[in-house]
Amino acid sequence: MTETTHLDRLVNWIKNNKFLAVVILAAIIISAVSQFAESVVRLVQIGRGMVSSTQSAGATSTKYKTLTFGGKGTGPGLFTDARNIAIDHRGRVVVVEWMRGRVQQFEPDGKFVGQWSIPLQEYDTVSGISVDSTGTLYVASGKDVWRYEEDTGKLLGKLTFDKKDIFEVTDVKTTPDGGVVLSWNPGGFDNYLVLFDSNHRVRRTLKNVLKPHLEGLIFNDEPDHLAIDGLGNIYVAARGGVAVFKFSADGEFLNRFGSDGVEPGQLHNLQAIAANGKGDVFVSDVSGVQVFDGSGRFLRRIDMEDWAMGMAFNNAGQLYAITDNNVIRFDSP
Repeated sequence: MTETTHLDRLVNWIKNNKFLAVVILAAIIISAVSQFAESVVRLVQIGRGMVSSTQSAGATSTKYKTLTFGGKGTGPGLFTDARNIAIDHRGRVVVVEWMRGRVQQFEPDGKFVGQWSIPLQEYDTVSGISVDSTGTLYVASGKDVWRYEEDTGKLLGKLTFDKKDIFEVTDVKTTPDGGVVLSWNPGGFDNYLVLFDSNHRVRRTLKNVLKPHLEGLIFNDEPDHLAIDGLGNIYVAARGGVAVFKFSADGEFLNRFGSDGVEPGQLHNLQAIAANGKGDVFVSDVSGVQVFDGSGRFLRRIDMEDWAMGMAFNNAGQLYAITDNNVIRFDSP
């Protein structure tokens, strides 16, 4: 008589209990995926801890968090993949979700004010926003920059500029003198800056603004992020990049700072930038938010539990950062 092995008995059992076998297999797969996800999260936490430990040797880690509001969800006051934030002349906080195009307003203390939605074209996302002193919201999406009444969502028009070969607008920011700066790329490693005056007329178009200044750097040089300081200086950086590039209000290159690494003053996997009225530059990367003066000298670091995907200052110098599901305010950062 042929001996029946454990494997034979298992095969026969599976044949006779196919449904139960599928359920058990699915449970095993789900358990494995869950454990893998927990392991990834733990590795990220360990990595952040290593970065914090490395930086603490050379810089004082500072915390100025005074307010947090929001949370994950689709209801009023909640966020789903929110990456865009701006502050208007009243100090109100404007948050726009990346894929849904939902615009939400909050008082400076986080109280929900109202919401409306941008009618996004298929496959388009919101890549940048800014608010001017008149309450006009500028929205970069696809190949255009649209202008809306911030409070009502009424469409006011869009910026007109040469769009030959354009792939997408990557960011838009208003300037202290009422002008506008936008960045766009035609796909691949190429980039443009377009400078507008206060009447929305193009005053200068700059092509390949980063390429002449990339010596020693190897990274995606598409200018995904813009920031404007109180003097109108323009700061340009790439998502996932390792350096920030400074230009004058007229678009003349001034300097570059940052390099790849996790030491104080180095940058790795850059996610957002902002500049305050004094000309200090705030850069979000894997280590938190690093602060530089206008010349690129490292000043300090602000701890963040999650990446800041967008940042903006109010007139009082308070920094608001959006971290996908929450808005965090920092006083005197």
